Amino acid sequence: MSASESQPQVPIDHERVLGHAYDGIEEYDNPLPGWWVGLFVASIVFALAYWVFYHGGGPGQSETAVYADDMAAYNEQQAKQAARAGTVDESLLARFARDPAVIAEMKPLFLSKCMPCHGPHGEGKIGPNLTDLHQIHGKGRVDLFQIIRDGVVAKGMLAWGKILQPAELMKLAAYVSTLRGTFAAGGKAPQGEPVTAFGN
Repeated sequence: MSASESQPQVPIDHERVLGHAYDGIEEYDNPLPGWWVGLFVASIVFALAYWVFYHGGGPGQSETAVYADDMAAYNEQQAKQAARAGTVDESLLARFARDPAVIAEMKPLFLSKCMPCHGPHGEGKIGPNLTDLHQIHGKGRVDLFQIIRDGVVAKGMLAWGKILQPAELMKLAAYVSTLRGTFAAGGKAPQGEPVTAFGN
């Protein structure tokens, strides 16, 4: 008895046959299991909801926004620690100067507190030009911080340390440092000693 004779013959359901054959083999139209189709549809729905939530204007934050928030919180913590310890240094202020979030945060503060004397772009009015390569007191970012904090009574500059928080003073000094070397149009004549532009 041959192998083909020993196997039972399965009746062919002609309604389920796809209608094409290869080497005498015909294929049934077998639908996918319901759980598989459900999982596939659920994954598409989830992907669409995820995209809308995070990238399509929904309330979710993108990785870039989360990172920016984390960096802002870290910088705020560093500023508070430096203020408590009294250790404001060039590297901390340089890091603030490189942070777009700090610059965006400080521009309105500069416009509200510093613009009357230094102009909207730092070009100088009553106060000196902040955009040229000259500085009256000191040369570095820490010197800018100390000037903003302690003021210059002889020149009529307020001591902002009595008005602003220590973190704001540091960030504002970092913002002012980014103006150096931008040479705003209509800038006041240089005053003080020549200095170099701050490198990032």
